[in-house]
Amino acid sequence: MKFGVVLPVAVDGSAGPAYDETLRVCRLAENLGFDFATVSHHRFNPRYPSAPFVLLGALAGSTSRISLGTNIAVLPAMHPVDVAEQVATVDRISRGRVYIGAGTGYRREEFEVGGVDFESRGDRMSEALEVLRLLWSEENVTFAGNHFRFENVTLQPRPVQVPSPPILVGAQLKKAVIRAARLGDGWTTDSKTTLRELEPLVALFRKEADAAADGRPRVISVTRDVGIGPSRKAVENSWLPSVKKVFVDYWRLGMRFPDPERVSERLAAGESIGFDEFVSDRFVAGSPEDCISALQHVIEVVGCDQVLVRFGYGSRFDDHAMRLFAEEVIPPLRS
Repeated sequence: MKFGVVLPVAVDGSAGPAYDETLRVCRLAENLGFDFATVSHHRFNPRYPSAPFVLLGALAGSTSRISLGTNIAVLPAMHPVDVAEQVATVDRISRGRVYIGAGTGYRREEFEVGGVDFESRGDRMSEALEVLRLLWSEENVTFAGNHFRFENVTLQPRPVQVPSPPILVGAQLKKAVIRAARLGDGWTTDSKTTLRELEPLVALFRKEADAAADGRPRVISVTRDVGIGPSRKAVENSWLPSVKKVFVDYWRLGMRFPDPERVSERLAAGESIGFDEFVSDRFVAGSPEDCISALQHVIEVVGCDQVLVRFGYGSRFDDHAMRLFAEEVIPPLRS
């Protein structure tokens, strides 16, 4: 079982984005024994890096062991040849430690500013995934799709990893899960969907991956928001309010994930929802013992290969939470 951490994006209000904190936390994660670390991606939002592969290059130069990736990059809003070149470059800098986690995105303005049709993002995503794999693994590539066309292209530099850096596909809905199984090396889940909703999607993913029968590994990476402290009460007071706010923000921005209890909508309407109902089987929160129990349940239900955890949002990062998780939660789950 591998464990990763979502890195924070630090913001300097006077000088724009500043990533000293991101690099510091990545080095700390490596020292604490995390297997991989990720950065997110969105445009026009101070919570997210707009140039994730540039940031991965900086992280690669300041670490030596930990794997680095995006979770997730909005792939169909970019040209896949540009992405292939940038990821291959980071793979060279890191000596083979990079992967891409890619998703379709949900913010219309990120596409329209580049003249990309928002409604076509699903089809663009599928083509882009094919382009990445071809350019990383073959030479003199010709591609003729609905959105991307080129002839006799050989990527330079070539990536270190053979046949290619791993591609994990972000998916929440059935169609996207099928895409992940057919075109990716694995599936990375979102952090908001309950285990009850994930369970049938896992079965679908495994069925489609088996049908592909192409010999590629099919990793399942589960993402979970984690609130950890000396007691559940401490976590309820310090962690719960900020995570509720982000949960509502995503819903208002148009991100939709399976939510049969309408938690997002109810919170947005001002309803008070308690710790137990909000956390349920959606989050990992409480004391170290609570977190171990919750993650054991995740691993049992999903049968995942790795777990990606997020300790809060934005530029403020809780070193104590990450240390506590690394020292108290990871060891018994690895054994």
